[in-house]
Amino acid sequence: MRGLFYGGASQFVAQIIGTVTCFVFIFSVSWAFFKVYDVVFGMRVSPEVELEGLDVPEMGVHGYPEIQGPATLVHAMGASMPKAPSMAMAPERSR
Repeated sequence: MRGLFYGGASQFVAQIIGTVTCFVFIFSVSWAFFKVYDVVFGMRVSPEVELEGLDVPEMGVHGYPEIQGPATLVHAMGASMPKAPSMAMAPERSR
């Protein structure tokens, strides 16, 4: 087998065919999977939620709280509450 630079392009053509075949297969299977998923579960949120933003519905907090304020009352209370003292473990007794 001679390489591409020495006049033998058969290996290069075989690799191109393999690459294109893999791409077509993976694209087709992915497209079919996501179409079925969209029909069964739905891929998008409601237009109202999309306009409001997905930070709070998806993660429960604002992406930029310094601009928008806290997302929930619990989030707001957690920022101002004092931290609980850490619990130190008792030293183990020697046997």
